Parts: sequence; C-alpha cells; structure tokens
Amino acid sequence: MAGIMKLFLTEKVKRALKENMLYAEREFGTNVARRFYKNVIQTASLLELFPYMAPLELLLKDRRYEYRSLCIQPHFKLIYRVDEANRIVYGVDFWDTRRDPNQLIIND
Repeated sequence: MAGIMKLFLTEKVKRALKENMLYAEREFGTNVARRFYKNVIQTASLLELFPYMAPLELLLKDRRYEYRSLCIQPHFKLIYRVDEANRIVYGVDFWDTRRDPNQLIIND
C-alpha cells in the first residue's frame, strides 16, 4: 500500500535517545550531540515513506510482530515494526549494537 505512514517512537526509544544524547554532549560537546540527534531523526523519518527499507531483525524472528532494524549510526539501530492497518511505524527500541545481542528483548 502506497502513501505516507506516521512514525511513533515509544517512551523506551525516547529515553534511550535522550541518554545517548546526554552522553554525547558530555563526552564530545553540544554540537556533536545535536548532529547525532538530527541524524537519528532524519534517518528514522525515512521510515514514514519507506517502512520496509530496513532488513528484518533476525534476533527477533520468532515474535508476535515482524521487527526490522534500521542502522542509524555506526553503533546504533532503531528496532521497529510496521502496522499497515493503522499506517503507523512503531519505533520500539534504540539499540546500541556494541551491547550483548542476547539482551535485545522486546515485549510484544
């Protein structure tokens, strides 16, 4: 189905994004943190037009929903699912890829 979808970021994603922005600001400065945030939002916004652009997340293949993961930065990806019926892309986790993949838990 063609058309624009709505991107909805869960509180978990917003919290993780904020934590990473604060870290970037502390370690690298305000300008770097702003660029990081801008890049995350711009890249994630592409999902409104191209919700299936990212590959399936194989670590979550046996779940209730079909999850995909969009690489945002070299060490971060947005885990999301597409709700075709309601035309919504749900961002459900902002994942630091340096973490243990066995900790990737999505409650669906």
